[in-house]
This record gives sequence, C-alpha cells and structure tokens, in this order.
Amino acid sequence: MPKTISRLKLELIVANERNLVDKAIELIHQGGETPMSLDLIELAGMGDTPPLDVIDALIEYLSRNSMTERFIAVLQRLGREISDDAAPPALDPIAAASFDPDRMQSFCHSASAYRCRILIGDEIRGSGVLVSHRLVLTAWHVVNEAQPWTASPQIAVIASDGKRYRARLAGPYSDCHPTEWTGAIADDADLAAHSDFVLLRLIEPIGYSLGHLALPTESYVWAGNTSCMLVHYPDGQNRGFTLGEVTYGGNKPRYEHTVPTAAGSSGGAAFSNGFQFIGLHQGRLGNQRRLVPASRYVNDNEFRACIGSDTKPTYLWSLNGSLDAHLIIGRQLFFSGLTALVEGNQSLFGIWIKRLDPQKDEAGLAFAYRMLENFLMLRSPSARAVRIDIPTDGEDLLELTFRLAGGDPSMLQARPGVRLDETTMSAYERDRADALVSNLDQRDAPLWLFLEGPNQEFSRRTQYQLEQLIARLERARNIKVVLSRLESYNLPVMTHQSLPDVDAGRAGLLLDYVGDFGREDVRITVTAIRDDLAPDLNDGVVELIVDQSLAGVPHEFGVYSSAKLGIVSTKLADLISPRVGAA
Repeated sequence: MPKTISRLKLELIVANERNLVDKAIELIHQGGETPMSLDLIELAGMGDTPPLDVIDALIEYLSRNSMTERFIAVLQRLGREISDDAAPPALDPIAAASFDPDRMQSFCHSASAYRCRILIGDEIRGSGVLVSHRLVLTAWHVVNEAQPWTASPQIAVIASDGKRYRARLAGPYSDCHPTEWTGAIADDADLAAHSDFVLLRLIEPIGYSLGHLALPTESYVWAGNTSCMLVHYPDGQNRGFTLGEVTYGGNKPRYEHTVPTAAGSSGGAAFSNGFQFIGLHQGRLGNQRRLVPASRYVNDNEFRACIGSDTKPTYLWSLNGSLDAHLIIGRQLFFSGLTALVEGNQSLFGIWIKRLDPQKDEAGLAFAYRMLENFLMLRSPSARAVRIDIPTDGEDLLELTFRLAGGDPSMLQARPGVRLDETTMSAYERDRADALVSNLDQRDAPLWLFLEGPNQEFSRRTQYQLEQLIARLERARNIKVVLSRLESYNLPVMTHQSLPDVDAGRAGLLLDYVGDFGREDVRITVTAIRDDLAPDLNDGVVELIVDQSLAGVPHEFGVYSSAKLGIVSTKLADLISPRVGAA
C-alpha cells in the first residue's frame, strides 16, 4: 500500500527546517537538469485556482510527479518521519534496553531508507540493503532461481521509496552449499567456500538520495551472545525491525541467532546492539536460524573494489547517473581535478574553467555547478558548495560571498590602519579578504566556492576583491574554489595545464578548457556508462556505439563543435538504452 504524507508532520518540518525540505527536494530529483525548490513550488501553488498554501502545493507537486514515497524515504534518511503510516521497529521492552535509544532513532531512520525488497519476476523473494549508490547486498540463494541470473531481466529491487528498479549481478558473489537447499547438515569445512552473498547493481543510483549502509572494514567481535536487530521484510511486508540474540561463532561460516523471521527475511542485514553490521540472515536449519557473518566477504579484495568503485567515482557520465539526464562528454580533466582536490592534492586549491572560444563555447559551462554539486555529494557528502555570480552592478563581492557562505558581512570591516581612507584599495580589500577566508576556513565541513563570471566587464573594485580573495584562498585549509569564465582576466595565481604532482610546490588552479570535442571524449563517456550499467558489453560494441553516435555529425578533421554536444548526447542515450535493458 502506498505511503501517504502526514500534513501535520510536514507542516512542522516546513515551519522549523525549511532548508532540510529544500535538501530533500534536491535529492528526490537526483541532481537532474531542472532545479526545484520549496520557494518555486510555493510560488506555483499561489498561482493555482484556488491558491494553495505551501504545504498543499508541495503535497500536490509530489503526487503529480509520483515522488511522494521517494520524498518520504529521503526525509527518513535525513532523520525526519512524515509518513502517516510509519511502522516503528518491533522493539521488545527488555531486549530494547540493550540498545542506546538515541542512536536507535537515528539508526532506524537510516536503515529504513536503505532497506530493500528483492524480487524475481513479480514475487518478493527476500530482503537486502543498499551498500553504495547502485549496489544492493543480499543472499545469493534469494536470486539464484533467476536464470541466466548473471544478466537476468527477472531480478528487481523495490526500494524504500516504493519504486521498482531493475537489477543485475555486479561482480563478486558466493553460492550456498548444495546441502543447505535440502536442510541437511554440512561440516564447517565444507561451508567455508560457500558464503551465500551477492551484490546486485541497479540501473539507477538510488543510494545517492536514499543513502546506504557503510560496510565495516573490520569484523565485529564479541563474546558469547549479544542482542541483535534484523533489518528485513518478513513475508515481504514492512513490519519494522525485529530483535533477538546472536551467538558469536569466531571463524565459523555460520552463526546462530534467535530473531523471529519469515519468508522474505532471507538476505536481511543483522546488526549488533552497537549497530555494527554482523551479516546476512540465511534461513533455518531445523529450528535454528542462521546468518552468514560479514567477515566471510567484507574484506575480500574484489568485493571491496566493487563497492569502492561505486562509492568513490572519479568521473560522472551523467548529471544524475541515469540516461534520462544530460550526458557529460569531454570533461575528464574537470573530474580528475575534483578527484585530486577531494583526495587532498596539496598542489591544487581549485579549478579554473575557461572557454576556448568565449563567443560560442557555452555548452561546457551550462551544467558546471551541477556537476560540482553532484560529484561532491558522491565523494564528499559533508562538503558544501556555494555558487556566487560575480556582480556587475557594484555590489560588494566579498560581502556577497560571505553572506551566501553563511557568514555575517558585518564581520568584514577592515582593521584600524587599513581602512579605505587610510590605505590603498588593494590593501583594504586584502585585509577584508583575509577576514573572510580566515572565518570560513575554521569550519569543520569543506566549503567550495563556485565563482561564475559575467558576460560583461565588472568594476575595478570588484576585480581587486576577486584578486585578493583568490590570493587568500591559495593558503586556505578547508576551502576550494572553482572559477568559471573570466577568460579576459589575469589573476595573481599559479595555473596548471595538466594535473600536477601531489607535492608540486605552490598550490595553483587547474585550467580546464571547454569547447570542441573528439571521438575519444565520446568513447570515454560510453565506456563509463558501460562500466556502470552494462559491463557485459564488449569493447567492440562500445566502439560501434561511438561510431553511430557521431555518424552524420559535421566535423573538421575529427574535431566536433561544442554546439553539437546536445545532438551527440541524445543519440548516445537512444543507442545505449535498449542495450542496457537487454544486458
């Protein structure tokens, strides 16, 4: 039964945490091309007949766009429950005493968002959990009947947003022992090579908005019995989570537990009373329920690499990880620079995006800020990006930047001796820029300033302010910058034409030129899509798709105009979509 929104709960959140609602609206669109906000929804509601208040306008917008359950799930991930029919965990009062109540609430919100149902055809066969943006961890025996299951259109996942998503084998897996199908007892030595787990890859990166379980790097160890909780869908239903006890088995391939289960519980994730991931529920042997401990696979190199490649991308081929959004072509250096910056390359403090031809090369700039936002959400979720359009109307650039970054512009007053009537304009703005950067650099979360230049000249004072701000940011610890346009300005900063070594010396800006593109740029995008959505496609098919996407597109000696990026992007999506569906 579809979930519905409690108007009262939503009213309270909108009244007290409007920014959180905006964040949820952003996440349900998964970084799509059309920005949306609560302000825009409220404005549209005022134009309806009769006019709608902000709550009714939001509920109507979500319903019209089939986003109600996703919105509920995203807010649940963010720690807020707005569903009319929220199912609380089934907590026995005595057993629940073993769990910290404050952490329990946070855990239940997160786990409710990343918990999944696993289907073969239209039948719910088990449970699972998102462990990255696209990957779902479940038990191998849950999906084994989908043959040929390595590329089966039969496997699907129902996420906490109520939507169904196609799934396929992601890579590493381990079957269960043949005797476990019949209920016979097998020796531990025989079970050791059969860990009954599988990673499934979704076509859409729903973990981007719903969150995911962060798998441990070390196995959880305890003595004797401990309380545990199973995150599952017994009988395929949302009955909350269930408590019991689990017996530590050391290196044994199966642990015994007492959590009540049912059909549909297989593949459910078990957690200790400290909320550490223990393993996956497998089933029963006689009257004894068993789970496969996470230690059997979480430290496997292939398993970790598969998870890591999905949680730490180095290149985005789409604005939201799907073929429905704008495809990104020819921006390898931009993403290489972002990767180096989030990984701590001290030779860079930012990126400067420049057009090869400022009169025509706009295609590469249109989505630059969205690309930055989406990359940070995947690689550095705690980071905050702030867009600043450099003013041309005389507005103070430093005050604008500080205010948009959450600071109080009154704190930017120059010190005695360097006030405007006491020194030069350059010294005055240098002191104010120092105050701005010093204040913002003390924050715990990384801050990214995206400074977009106008299509016209700005004042000399604004140029002073920009120069001093960039010079100060070079030494900042926790602030990075991305400049866009500004081709006609010379800034007092070191620049790099290619990715510098980690210890190249003075920090500088990586120059990222946008403009014309070539066949190799298209091939890189197609290869990235293949790796994410259809790894069975061989290199020959990739080359064919590249050739077909460029067929008939005018070029000069293999160089294509940036004005043709939209045409090639659309052709690529049309060519790849049917192959992904068949993969």
